[in-house]
Amino acid sequence: MRNAVRLAPRGVELGLNVTITKHNEGQLADITALAWSLGLRWVNYQFLTPFGRATAMLAPDTARAAAALSAVIDAWQARMKLQIINLPFCFMPGHEALMQGDLGKLERHMAFVNNETVNLAQYLAERRVRKPVCASCPHACFCGGFYELDEVPEPPWLIAPEDLVRPLSDPRRHESVPAELRERLRKRAGSP
Repeated sequence: MRNAVRLAPRGVELGLNVTITKHNEGQLADITALAWSLGLRWVNYQFLTPFGRATAMLAPDTARAAAALSAVIDAWQARMKLQIINLPFCFMPGHEALMQGDLGKLERHMAFVNNETVNLAQYLAERRVRKPVCASCPHACFCGGFYELDEVPEPPWLIAPEDLVRPLSDPRRHESVPAELRERLRKRAGSP
């Protein structure tokens, strides 16, 4: 990383993305200090988004993680560029300027390992809920609300191990997506 920072062309900003989980939420200050020591001057803190059954096992208590992150930001904000992603604005009053709403995700389409393209904003919007506190929130027009992280369905584009294995005798063994996979995904998603 130090060499990447040293060799980066003038004007190129390098940074660190950190997905906050229950396993690292207590280490955010150390992670930020590590980024600084490596010469990075930009850190994105990303709260977990609901992708599949592992979400509940990894998601931190959002309020507790936001409080921990708030202390880190207060300590480092004057020295580094910091951004907060995937967190409702009401969790970090006073740090709204650092928070990124879902609006920027409208144009993002992500390709997953099975070559399915998914509009990220649409997928995430389906997993957000508005709570009574959202009714009077000035950020409601660009904040999607709260993620429900306890029971998250598997994404319909998830690839099962059997979708990746083909016998060597199969003439389609070099295709990136098995011919039958699209049909199985349609059935899983309940599409015609």
